[in-house]
Amino acid sequence: MAITLLTVLIGQFAPAARATALAIQACMLDLGASGGAWLSVRLSWPELCSLIAAAVAAGALLVAVAVRTQRLAGRVPEVQQ
Repeated sequence: MAITLLTVLIGQFAPAARATALAIQACMLDLGASGGAWLSVRLSWPELCSLIAAAVAAGALLVAVAVRTQRLAGRVPEVQQ
């Protein structure tokens, strides 16, 4: 689901650079899959869980900052209550 969501966000926020953004996304996914397998052998379970939690938190922070920046620029409408 995350890959589909990222693809939609790329199409929405960077339509002119869609091909480049999708290529970078695919490269990061491949590096993450390879690096994750390598790290799972090298780290203990608590270290691995902490690293995964930090990576998820960093990703969520980046998405929040990007959406806020786009909203302040007037590109993302406010949510209707």
